[in-house]
Amino acid sequence: MERLVLQTVVLYIVLHSGLFENQDRNLFQPRNLEISMRIRLQQLSVKWDVGSDSEADSETEFVFNIQVNRTEEKIIDFPTFREVPRPWLLQENYTTILSKSKRHLQWNWTSEIPLQCAAHAVRIRSMVRFSEVWSDWSPWKIADEAGEKIVEMGSDVKYCCIGAENKSVPNFYFGDMQMNVGLQRRVLVTLKNVTRSKRLGYTIQCASESASLFVTNQPDKPKDLACKTEDMINLNCTWDPGDRAKYTNADLQCPANFTLSDGSSNETYCSSTSVPSCSFKMGKQTIYDLILTSRNCIGEKLTNLTVDVAHRVHPAAPYNLLAGYTNATTIQLQWQINETSQALLLLCEIHGASHDGEQKNVTLQYSKDSHPQIILDGLQPSTNYTLKVRCGAARHFWKWSKWSESKTIPTDEAAPSGQLDIWRDINSCLENCSITIFWKASPDFHAHGKIVKYEILWEKLAEPTETHRSDISPTLNNCTISLGNSSYKISVSARNSVNASHPAVIVISAAEDDGNMNCSMEDTQNNTEHGIYIAWQSQSRFDGYVVDWCNNPKSHLCDFQWKKFGPNDSSALITLDAFESHVRYTFRVYGTIDGRAHLLEKKAKYLNESDPAHEPENLKTHTVTSHSFTLTWEFDHLNETHPGFIRGYYVYVKMEHGNCTLHPDHPVHCIYTIEDPNLKTFTVRNLESSTNYEVGVKAYSVGSQALPKNFRQVLTPPEDGKS
Repeated sequence: MERLVLQTVVLYIVLHSGLFENQDRNLFQPRNLEISMRIRLQQLSVKWDVGSDSEADSETEFVFNIQVNRTEEKIIDFPTFREVPRPWLLQENYTTILSKSKRHLQWNWTSEIPLQCAAHAVRIRSMVRFSEVWSDWSPWKIADEAGEKIVEMGSDVKYCCIGAENKSVPNFYFGDMQMNVGLQRRVLVTLKNVTRSKRLGYTIQCASESASLFVTNQPDKPKDLACKTEDMINLNCTWDPGDRAKYTNADLQCPANFTLSDGSSNETYCSSTSVPSCSFKMGKQTIYDLILTSRNCIGEKLTNLTVDVAHRVHPAAPYNLLAGYTNATTIQLQWQINETSQALLLLCEIHGASHDGEQKNVTLQYSKDSHPQIILDGLQPSTNYTLKVRCGAARHFWKWSKWSESKTIPTDEAAPSGQLDIWRDINSCLENCSITIFWKASPDFHAHGKIVKYEILWEKLAEPTETHRSDISPTLNNCTISLGNSSYKISVSARNSVNASHPAVIVISAAEDDGNMNCSMEDTQNNTEHGIYIAWQSQSRFDGYVVDWCNNPKSHLCDFQWKKFGPNDSSALITLDAFESHVRYTFRVYGTIDGRAHLLEKKAKYLNESDPAHEPENLKTHTVTSHSFTLTWEFDHLNETHPGFIRGYYVYVKMEHGNCTLHPDHPVHCIYTIEDPNLKTFTVRNLESSTNYEVGVKAYSVGSQALPKNFRQVLTPPEDGKS
């Protein structure tokens, strides 16, 4: 072994009394000495045991004298080439109190130069304080090197390069960089402000030796430490470990370890290198002073959080929703929730929504001792309600749990409420009346279940005991019946599995005949894009009005419609997407008294009009003279297929040469307007003799004056006596 140079620093340790001054000086001889090199921290770690042969039970204060020997060979510091002080022997004292339960000891020493640059040996002896009697020295123990080197980014790194015996070190390699260090056997290289290493670290090579250097950071300070409890039994904490917790190869060599502990009790709840969360069972306390420590081999960072768990209750979502019982207007809803503390009082919100948009929100409180359930009443019969539940702490409410999974529960059927809206169409009424009864749901009608049939009853008013009945499929909305030439009362009810609705009643009078009234043609004033405006003359004797029409007047299916109005109404804008442009609709307006209807007006209306596309036929000229001729034509102006009402005709006269002198406003074409659609003849006068004319006729609705497609040639003869 190389020569040792000793330097002694003595520290004294207090002993309770001089009890052991006369004991054998090797009674507490250090033994089982172990020396290791912690290269990452540039530390020597010294561990040893102390004999326990003494019968004393009291605690004993000891001084341990430790010597560290370093070899004497000189070292050159690159790049300054300054000679490092010659090797020495370090001596320090370590004091502690021993008892029977404390016999395993450890002491760490940090070197100012890389431990690899010299051989290190350690020995140790002990003394009871104030006894002034040292034990024998333990044998010298050589330190063992272990591990790769990891340093903090931005630090200065010293590396010792040692050549073979009697060989110098010409070059030093750090990653891709080469350094000329001079002709020395031992060289101490200082790397300034090292940067973060790549995935494989830096490779250091000198002489025949190589090593890896990993450069990393201290861990980030953990962020966003937050804690909550679902049940006041367990506390769940999470945090953001920071970007540096993302593993690189260097971090795998020096991983961050997260420890969550209690600052008041020093109890550690969790310790993990990967999962940024911690869950632990709470005690009786409700306030926790938590410390989250992020620690790696370079350093550590702390985050503190004081939590009052009573204010951080976020329950788990309820589950297993089911209906205890139901009727037509009530649902008993039950659910389950995870086990909670006896002290936790929950507030739960129940949300229900039906297919027609009905919403229902109810809250209730319950504790662990009560079963979570609620009775929802005031519901609609035969309606599917989609229900869900969420809960929060009733005291110190913080936030709701997530909603439970939705559960759809139907209410039972009930008898239909309200009355159907019914109307009729009299097809013919000579010897017998063929009448079609129509029905639809009124605003106050609710089926409260599945309609299984419609029931039609009719009876003569003169013979009320003679009743007829017909059951109609629930898929239909009309029924045609033949009645005698009398007055009848007709009623319609809807029936589901529970009962029938209150009957809606209408009276058909024998004298009614809807086909003999003339139909007035009305303009499109006050119409909208999808609405047709109807007005009528109201009368005080009526208790209401009905307007009916066919949505498809061109089809035999008709799609019969009606709308009812109050006694004070005298107009309506009937709006339907089914209305089409250029289609003639016939509206009938009835006044009603006690279920009887009286036809008041018939109106033909267009949503909007246009001129007819085809022109009058059989255009002929008659009585052609030198200065006039008469035109005649044919045109069915009452045809309901026209895109507008025919309000008259335009007669066009075109001269073969020259300007029109008959009508100064139209120098090329003379246009004559006939405002009577029944008039289909016209005499053109003030013509010139021996002149060719072209004439044409167009029917009009809205008055566009486009030229006819077809003109007829007319030649006026010369005046009498002239050739």
